[in-house]
Amino acid sequence: MRRLFIAGIVFGSTAAWANKVTELDLWDPDPLEVEVASSDGIKYTHVTRTGELRFRLQADCQVDKKPGFQEHALNELEFETHGLSHTLVSPKWSHFGNDPPDYGDHYVQTPIDTIVRMKTSYLKPVPGEFVDPVQACNDELMRRAFNDPNTPREAFLAEGFDLLVDDGGALEVQLWCMPAAGGFIDEHTQHEEYDLKIRCLPSEKAAKALEPEPEPKKAHLAAFIQAVSVAVAPPHHEGACPVKHAVTGKVKVAYPGTFSYRYVDEKGVRSALRTQKAVAAGEYTLAGWYREVAPGVQGQFAATPGQGAERKGWYKLEIVSPVKVSSAPVAYSVRCEKPDATPAVPLKAPGALPGRPAPRPAPGRPSRQDGGASSSSSAPGALRLR
Repeated sequence: MRRLFIAGIVFGSTAAWANKVTELDLWDPDPLEVEVASSDGIKYTHVTRTGELRFRLQADCQVDKKPGFQEHALNELEFETHGLSHTLVSPKWSHFGNDPPDYGDHYVQTPIDTIVRMKTSYLKPVPGEFVDPVQACNDELMRRAFNDPNTPREAFLAEGFDLLVDDGGALEVQLWCMPAAGGFIDEHTQHEEYDLKIRCLPSEKAAKALEPEPEPKKAHLAAFIQAVSVAVAPPHHEGACPVKHAVTGKVKVAYPGTFSYRYVDEKGVRSALRTQKAVAAGEYTLAGWYREVAPGVQGQFAATPGQGAERKGWYKLEIVSPVKVSSAPVAYSVRCEKPDATPAVPLKAPGALPGRPAPRPAPGRPSRQDGGASSSSSAPGALRLR
């Protein structure tokens, strides 16, 4: 492409003063590093950073009439990075017109053979010029999940991975060779592709999603049960056996809820598991546990009072859920004594036959005693005979 450049009065043929591009090459661009992250822990969502683009540039302009005559800084150079904005780091070329120093056309002096460095920022994907890094990460994520169905997708996302996309980006450079005095301007564009090194970053949210759910905090639940107690009636017994025990528990709660409980004795015997619903804060008397207790074999008693068989033990109340709490043990004792069952025997009158009543004395006459007189209680003034 040529355009006419006029500077003052031109003498002679302008074609003889024309300038043209003799060389424009881009060499060995380094892979551009792109970082992609996930904001939801489910998929990749956005680009967080792009790296520095580095490549070698060779360029030269030549005047037709006098080779090398154009050795000035009026040639123009412009870069285009598809899908990216860029800032020229080096070399420090002056800028053209009102363009900012880090963008647009640059005044250059040829020949050029240098390493060009650019800082880049991601703008958007450009079909055929710059691949979509987010889509590339998600495609690889789905591929890995498909090939390994036993591993959750979040596991790959939590670990992260790297991709190398061949020819994933494209760079263009335009060179305008300007004539020294007057004539035509020559322009040439060079297109070069470069690889993308995409880092699909590990996701903290995906890693947390893989963690097992923490156990519910027990601090609030422990405060639900405030006090536990148990009582037994009768606590001490001496007498006939077996004796019936009534074991009763009380529980104080801080707020409404439900708890399960049971009773246990010193031998490890437990009652059935029961459930109590507390409709409000307060103390609740629980359903009792009723047992028959006797030491040893029922019916064995000591011959001497106070020396009967004895059993000592205790009862406790156990809260099983929502927390495990036990009351202090309450003691009991049982002593079995043989009851005094000897029948009362009436006194026999003298001479009475066994099993037969003694003869009644005649009215006014006392009964006779063996070997002497009998006495009895009579009316006042009666005489006592000897």
